[in-house]
Amino acid sequence: MKNILKLILAAAATALVAACVVETSPGGSIGVQPITSPQPQVQPAPVFQSQWIGTAPLCAAKPGDCGSLGSGWSFVRSDVAGNGATCATGRKVLCRRQIN
Repeated sequence: MKNILKLILAAAATALVAACVVETSPGGSIGVQPITSPQPQVQPAPVFQSQWIGTAPLCAAKPGDCGSLGSGWSFVRSDVAGNGATCATGRKVLCRRQIN
């Protein structure tokens, strides 16, 4: 009778609890342990610092000027207005670096 009860309980536990392991100890008790998988590591989104180079009205910035800000700075884009006043000549450049 005990073995039949164990089988019934094991079958019910398996049917009701998905992704679990049903174990029977030598003493006759039944235990249910969930099957767990490692959680994926979530990488934080990159955070950038940005800076415009070039001053209106006579803008003369070039993409290579981003290097003058120090290491890690890279060219993003150029624009005639950028962060404010419009250039009468030349363009401003937007530079950025990752800070995290």
